[in-house]
Amino acid sequence: MGIMKEKPAPADKTALEAALAEAAAVNKDEHTPESVSALDAAVAYAETIKDDPAATQDEVDAAE
Repeated sequence: MGIMKEKPAPADKTALEAALAEAAAVNKDEHTPESVSALDAAVAYAETIKDDPAATQDEVDAAE
């Protein structure tokens, strides 16, 4: 008889979604190209984590 592993609870992505909404509201014209580039990279990573149904809570928290 095998040992059944409990499926982990889905990660809470509420704060991540709020952070993405806040990032989308940023007026990029008011920032340097370097900071806009950093924001774009962070948003791309956060979107990847948000869209990953298997993302762990630690991954979600790190992407905020």
